[in-house]
Amino acid sequence: MTPDFAQFLAETPEAERTGLVFKLIDQRLQQPIASHRVGEIVVKIGKRAGVVVNKADGKFASAHDLRRAFGTRWAQRVRPAVLKVLMRHSSVQTTESYYVELNAGEVADQLWARWGQEGNKRGNIAPEEAETKKAQ
Repeated sequence: MTPDFAQFLAETPEAERTGLVFKLIDQRLQQPIASHRVGEIVVKIGKRAGVVVNKADGKFASAHDLRRAFGTRWAQRVRPAVLKVLMRHSSVQTTESYYVELNAGEVADQLWARWGQEGNKRGNIAPEEAETKKAQ
């Protein structure tokens, strides 16, 4: 469980911590919404809001896009093995092929950030620092 979700749950009074986390009620029927209907509702919301995720296919936002956004957000914060568990994948290769994509700039930023934490004993500077020094 991610810390932000744990914090959200902790804000619920202890006496109310039973049953479903989100008790979704159908306003017309005044009954709980079946879990399989939630995805259909999210798609309807995506259509009404005009959130297009694939113009070529005319695909609107769905619950799977929310899942993908979660994975993408956490991919930059945790190791692939941790993300694998959060995403409930059976293989870390699945996680890596969909969520662990870094471009050259992101790789450089992470390398230089780590280098700075351990100390720069040779006087090397990060590329953006070099550009700043050139400009001065």
